[in-house]
Amino acid sequence: MSDQTLPGTEWVDCTNFLSNVCSNMGVGEMLHHPTKFSLMEVMSVIEMMDPKMDTSYKTPRVRSVTERFIDGTLPSFEQLSMKQVLYTMDMLISAELQWYDGLSLPQTVFTCLYLMDDLCYVGEPSPEKPKSNIFILFTKMLFKRIDYLIETISRVDCKTEEEFVNSSFGLFTIRSLEGTDNLQEDVQEMIQHIESNQQDYQGHAQDLIDRLLFQQAFFRSREAVLFVDQDILSDALTYTKSCKELFQLIKKSHADMFGNEQEQVDQSDGQQDDPTRINIAFDHKITTRLSSAAVIKAVKLAPLTKTAHILDSFLDHMIFICRGAQQLYGADLDHILRFFVSFSKLDHLNVVSRCTLMYIAIQNEQAFGTDMKQLVAQHIQSHLPMMNNNHQDILKSCLRMDPAPLQKTNKNVQDILDEEDAVLTCQQWVDLMCNVIFNYMNALCSNPANTRRKFSHLIIEWGMIEQKAEQLDLWCIEELRILKRTSSDFTISGHEHLFAFTYYCIEHTCALCQSYLLIGFELQLYHKTEIHHVLWYLDYICGLRSQNMTKMLQRLPTDQDLKMMQSQLAQLTPGGKKKKKNKIKNLPPVLTVPTETTPLQKIKKKLIEVDTYISRGLYRFALATLIGKNENGFENIFDDGTLPNMNPLLRFNKRFQCFHLISQPPPISYDQYKSYMEHSYKDATPSDLLNVASENLNYSRQVMEDVLLYHKMNQNELLDTHQLQSIKDMIKMIQANMISITLTSMKMNSKTNQSATFEFQLCPQYPVIKLTK
Repeated sequence: MSDQTLPGTEWVDCTNFLSNVCSNMGVGEMLHHPTKFSLMEVMSVIEMMDPKMDTSYKTPRVRSVTERFIDGTLPSFEQLSMKQVLYTMDMLISAELQWYDGLSLPQTVFTCLYLMDDLCYVGEPSPEKPKSNIFILFTKMLFKRIDYLIETISRVDCKTEEEFVNSSFGLFTIRSLEGTDNLQEDVQEMIQHIESNQQDYQGHAQDLIDRLLFQQAFFRSREAVLFVDQDILSDALTYTKSCKELFQLIKKSHADMFGNEQEQVDQSDGQQDDPTRINIAFDHKITTRLSSAAVIKAVKLAPLTKTAHILDSFLDHMIFICRGAQQLYGADLDHILRFFVSFSKLDHLNVVSRCTLMYIAIQNEQAFGTDMKQLVAQHIQSHLPMMNNNHQDILKSCLRMDPAPLQKTNKNVQDILDEEDAVLTCQQWVDLMCNVIFNYMNALCSNPANTRRKFSHLIIEWGMIEQKAEQLDLWCIEELRILKRTSSDFTISGHEHLFAFTYYCIEHTCALCQSYLLIGFELQLYHKTEIHHVLWYLDYICGLRSQNMTKMLQRLPTDQDLKMMQSQLAQLTPGGKKKKKNKIKNLPPVLTVPTETTPLQKIKKKLIEVDTYISRGLYRFALATLIGKNENGFENIFDDGTLPNMNPLLRFNKRFQCFHLISQPPPISYDQYKSYMEHSYKDATPSDLLNVASENLNYSRQVMEDVLLYHKMNQNELLDTHQLQSIKDMIKMIQANMISITLTSMKMNSKTNQSATFEFQLCPQYPVIKLTK
């Protein structure tokens, strides 16, 4: 202890002092000092010697690898049996997969004792060491693949600290390994050597070849992803399919060799003095010897039989990514975003799959090889048939490298952008949208909780974009007035249809708000007393989105349209007299006509309508289970006493906080919500609400059946697999709710004391509501 004493200090025994202090303190009390030690430090001290919180507590001394070599408890790699070699290779595959699932490299790959100090315990490659040569080649491909993986994930921001640990804690430097440039040739030479000397491998020559070929294909697929290119992606797809086939062979051989020995492996764990045990190469407790800021917790590795599903899912994801990415080069933004959404709904996604898609998709501010600004401009034009010439001109000007000035006009209007400012604002508007779309793709490549968190920020960013869009629309409207394209008594309120850019932004903001709320259902974040709030807000958002979509799909009338209107008006004139032509000529262009929607636009509008009526029906169903149960009326109708410190006002404002930071769609306060309820449902009875809920849900089911029929009529090209499955799940959910509504009406007549429960087994996006005692 004297070696650790600071100059001028002296150690004093304080045991009696601490005992006296403890005797005068109550349970739960702690001490802290204003300057010498904080409450945080006191709480850290409490964790000391705690079996769960103190990682080093009662940790036995773990012998180093060198000590094991010296005393002979760890044989040289060449002395291992072929079954031990194959088990070691399979466990390294399993360890890498567990690294994908969030553990660190020291807890997984580097629990293999033979990998310490850059393979120095295996030895240098030598003709006299066939087993060591195979293992060195196997681990070099593993190391290089880990290197590629870390580089891929570090370039994209799709992970959290809990999901993936980049650091190797100084255990190795992959780039320092020599001989990784000609791995393909080395593998072929090694396979030829094994085939020529099969008698040396105790009947396991083919098992070794399968594992080397798998490691090579897995390595080459990651290499192709790192140097991403449309042509190289076909190679990545080929290698990934080869991985899948080879892994099936490895799983079969692993089960044949070790299926009956796994129980013995589990029992022999930690018996370091037995050199014959099958898992001799691994000791999960070796991580406790590492020098790091915090002690790394030892985690027992799962065998390949329990982690094989991770690799099966990962390879399926890689095939999905590579196959889809090849088709997305040159595609429009709609197809790209639909692909990202479909990917985000795949089962068993891990951080490696998500980061891989983001890395492949976004390179040098391009999405699958196309400039994002060009994609955004094309997207705006295809979704806004109502754009007039000024909208189109300003959009084209802002995309030029050297924007040409727009046509000068004589005007003197305050608070309206001039032409140069309009082009600059449009450039900023498009740049902001590009950035937001990049972030949206990134959010879809994150885990669901992180996706929802990022969506809340994107909603606010879309609010800022909508403000700039409104500025541009105002400029375009002013140009129309000056060029005499509108009536002299022009007012903005009479020409809302001219806000084309604004409508575009509102559509995307509403869609994001809807996704933000639905993810909360998938994560089961909402307490049962606030699900009613969320359903009502979903109804509100979807209703606004449907109205906005109708406006977006309008267009300005052409001369032919005006002539048709003139003919129709003449036929409606009493007495058959036609109106004067100058009346028709003076018609302001506030008239709009529906445009011919594309099949995709028609499907999108129908699905928005489905969401509107589902949320509306479920809200009324949920409300029917609560009306009349609280004497205070609607103010405390959702307070069941389980959240005493969270009143309805605070709960409502907290849940929809990000919506109150934007102007479109107009945010709803709790007072407005309560006023709406009191006005709309003041005299409503549970029976009335159940009947209307049944009508809403039944209508949405009919619309979805029409969508499926329309999809079939269009050669099954309108909906992707995820959308089809989602529609089928929602139909099942509606059918279950219809049955539940019938049962609920019967139970309400019996006047039994029951409460509503919300189940999400049939459909993760919407609940099935049931009454239980």
